[in-house]
Amino acid sequence: MTPATTSETTDLRVSVESPSAWNRKLTITVPAPRVQSARARVIEAFVQKARRPGFRRGHVPKTLIEKELGRDIERETLQRVLEESFREAVAREGLEPISEGAIEIVRYAADSDVVFEVAFDIRPEIRLARLGGFKIKRPPVEPVPDQEIEEALRALQEARAIWNPVERAPGPGDKVAVVVTVLEGAEEPGPRRYEFPLAEGHAIPDVESAIQSLSPGSEGEFIVRYPADFPDEPKRGTSQRLRIRLEAVWSKQLPALSDEFARDAAGVAGLEELRGQIAADLRRRREDEARRRLQSEILDRVLEANPFEVPESMVRRYLDTLLVPAADADPEALERARARYRPAAVWGIRRTLVVQRVADDAGLNATPEEVSARVEALAARAGTPIAEARRHLEQSGGLREIARRITEEKVFEHLASLNTIE
Repeated sequence: MTPATTSETTDLRVSVESPSAWNRKLTITVPAPRVQSARARVIEAFVQKARRPGFRRGHVPKTLIEKELGRDIERETLQRVLEESFREAVAREGLEPISEGAIEIVRYAADSDVVFEVAFDIRPEIRLARLGGFKIKRPPVEPVPDQEIEEALRALQEARAIWNPVERAPGPGDKVAVVVTVLEGAEEPGPRRYEFPLAEGHAIPDVESAIQSLSPGSEGEFIVRYPADFPDEPKRGTSQRLRIRLEAVWSKQLPALSDEFARDAAGVAGLEELRGQIAADLRRRREDEARRRLQSEILDRVLEANPFEVPESMVRRYLDTLLVPAADADPEALERARARYRPAAVWGIRRTLVVQRVADDAGLNATPEEVSARVEALAARAGTPIAEARRHLEQSGGLREIARRITEEKVFEHLASLNTIE
């Protein structure tokens, strides 16, 4: 903890302590005349809004207002004094709070000074002593196997499949429409309609078996058992009686892999060109992954060489964003999750701070021209007018994300130039 320093404005006294690198504790003394002035303004505001029999609005005697609303006046006065003096104090001290201030009243009485303490985190100002001189091995880019190319072709086929209605019992791979009614212990009474393909994990095995025993238009009653690994733990191993009606069955028809399919699916000349395009896309993904791994390795080295703490409030906000609890979430399980993800949160915050520090120091922040060029490229690929693309990105926050990515790309190019990549 660094020793406290004291500064005074015309009528405000401020003492600053630094319990840690990114935490500040202010002791603020607000002289009585300033408190009295704030109280007078509060009373006047109450008078202007007051309505009493026999008095015009705004002309109720102040003595009457003070007698009737004394507690409200004191509470509002104290809140106003705290807010105004805190804003003035941080501005005079050149501080930038990034967390809510924890306020403790030291002294408050009528016709006397107000003394209070407030603790908060400030935005970190990190100094990087070493960015280069590391030897880092470039991650290899593995070749794309033929099997992966064929799997991607299969996915394209699946995406362009045609579903034809059939009048037979369904089997694995068929799509069905069913109406299910829980006959015993229903949480939500009444029939419910579902539509899904079989053998893809959309229903428990007993339900799928029951459906496959029916023909379109028929129904039956079945006792089904939930498996031991069912996601809803209370239902694991339990049984339930259902009425299932099979309304319709569709069979999947995949388009043939041909030059015509390639032209329709991707606008290329033929199937071999489509295979080449897929292989190139998959290789680019591998190259992007290798680039990300290299960037992480560089950044890990920089972080190791420049250790610093991060404000706890930033960690809490990071985890709050990452772990949004459900209404019925177990508090103990949530705390265990926060503890498990805390190291990742600290690393992510340190990463963000270092990237921004390097960008600021080396003048690598994205320029408006670079962002515009990226927007134009995205609009061209999507076949969208530039103005429309920009408007959508502005509304969705996409422009900030584009600027962040451009800045990161420039920072990592800069860091790579300072190190030996083997």
